[in-house]
Amino acid sequence: MDDSQYRDFEDLFRGSKELIKVRLSKYLPLVEEVLETFDVDANKILDLGSGRNEWLELLSEKGFKVFGIDASESMSATSSRTNFTVINGDILQELSKFSDESFTLITGFHVMEHLAPDELDKLLKKIKSKLKPGGLLIFETPNPSNLFVASHNFNLDVSHLKPLPSQLTRFLVESANIGPAATVAIHGAPAGAFELSLVKVLQDSSQDYVLVALREEISEESRAKLDSLVRRHLGMHTALEAPEEAATFDIKLASYISKNAELLDSIQSRIKILELNQEKSLNKGPTLARLVIRKILVSVSSIITKRFSKNISRNL
Repeated sequence: MDDSQYRDFEDLFRGSKELIKVRLSKYLPLVEEVLETFDVDANKILDLGSGRNEWLELLSEKGFKVFGIDASESMSATSSRTNFTVINGDILQELSKFSDESFTLITGFHVMEHLAPDELDKLLKKIKSKLKPGGLLIFETPNPSNLFVASHNFNLDVSHLKPLPSQLTRFLVESANIGPAATVAIHGAPAGAFELSLVKVLQDSSQDYVLVALREEISEESRAKLDSLVRRHLGMHTALEAPEEAATFDIKLASYISKNAELLDSIQSRIKILELNQEKSLNKGPTLARLVIRKILVSVSSIITKRFSKNISRNL
């Protein structure tokens, strides 16, 4: 897929620039709080795989000095009319050219899944050296706990290499000694939003997650600081992951089956009582009439039971 094709692909499958800018804007309060601890002139931001530059535009509108790196020549060319700089080239090679501790914020939105394991390892080590102490790292990537994302959506992009579970990326970032890291499931229906629907559980749980890390020594204090930042600024955007929603679905399903089974038993018991009462009264009548009415009662009982069972199955 060449550059122009990939741009068309992003427009079609990722969403419009306007939509992505709205989605990315949720990170601005978090970024502003962390970066206000630095001198204004010291704030320099780098976005890896800047693509259509939605994030760079948001940051530059806030007055930040921002840079982007993207392998796509056509993507980086779109920055010529803006007040930020996008470098066309390989992320690792171009990142190496910056001085150590150059940036207060480094970001990468849907970049990690394009890298081989050894490339990701090298990238994280480079990020550690290029971030200022106290700086912030933000990565966003598809959430493979959503089975539809892992089995279908992820494979729409032929440049994707491997989905990365959140536990793995958190481990890799902390193993690179960047600092404490936390992940938040995003872009899905909020808790309790699902009706009794397996399709919704599979498709509408968290589709992405964000990893946030502070360039600090890992300690109880730095973890508490990061957790507070993440809860305060991203808590409202949290979506439940597929395993959590599947557990909720199981509970709702068990409750539904139990309630309807009790109702079905009650209906069947009442039909039995009705049959017995009718049989007692029919014993006094002609033999042919008794047989006809008994057959009608059995048929009605069978029809009610089958329809009720079918209704339960349809709602599962």
